[in-house]
Amino acid sequence: MTITTLGKPDCCTEALRRSHRQQRERLTTLAEDLLAALPAGSGATRARSALVDFVRTEIIPGAVAEESVADGADASVQAVARALPGHHRMLEVLADEIDSESGGFTTAAAVGALVLLCDARWDGEDRALIPALAAAGVDLQGLIG
Repeated sequence: MTITTLGKPDCCTEALRRSHRQQRERLTTLAEDLLAALPAGSGATRARSALVDFVRTEIIPGAVAEESVADGADASVQAVARALPGHHRMLEVLADEIDSESGGFTTAAAVGALVLLCDARWDGEDRALIPALAAAGVDLQGLIG
């Protein structure tokens, strides 16, 4: 997904929030597709792959980038970033669990946990981390893919 901005900090923060909304919508759709396919069995493999691929190629890289950009910021911004610790590692574990095809109930639980974790992370980033990074003068342009 490519997001263009005018290079202003407010445009960058809004572009990141918009990206989170788009990712949330896509994740919800993919999660619902997999959950709907589990009882029937048909289409579950395709739906599972689509969800896991999205998490591994879109969500985890974004989480890692947002965690790492705070490393160069001042102590107050780093404190905000530490409030969202290691979410990318939890995302990896959940993606692995979903990918393992361990069973309908386990998969459904992992999908639910994944959606909740992403919602909590995006909410924390939108309300705390992104504004703190912008206020500290951190260049957010690199986070916009």
